[in-house]
Amino acid sequence: MDSRISHMDATVKALLLPWNAGRARIICLNVPGRVDASNNATTWSIPLTEYLGENTAFSSREITRNVGGEPLRYPLRVFFRDNFLRDGSPLNHSVSEITRGKARHDWAGNIVILKWSGVRRQGYQNMTLGDLPVIAAWFLAYD
Repeated sequence: MDSRISHMDATVKALLLPWNAGRARIICLNVPGRVDASNNATTWSIPLTEYLGENTAFSSREITRNVGGEPLRYPLRVFFRDNFLRDGSPLNHSVSEITRGKARHDWAGNIVILKWSGVRRQGYQNMTLGDLPVIAAWFLAYD
């Protein structure tokens, strides 16, 4: 066993944009991490199956700028089903709600969002509903 490798668990509050409800909600995720001391890096295993489904690939995108275009001190990571446009996932009513129906895409299925603990993206911290304006702006601008 490599003594430079250790494991840790973190419990963080993430944001769920459920497909079947008009309101975002906070969820708690236990996020296990694998720490490699040789390069001071942590690889996080984010448990998404419960929210995004089984037997499907997941994708993620980063939100790095706020509503005014300034860099975010704590970037966000948006997770969704990789094939949501083609796999029959139901339209996401939460995205429609926070964008007032003006999102550029018909997002479908559940969406999970986590907040990095800093610009170096070495861990996650708790999200709040106060993060919704940045998320809504991202959905409005996403091409």
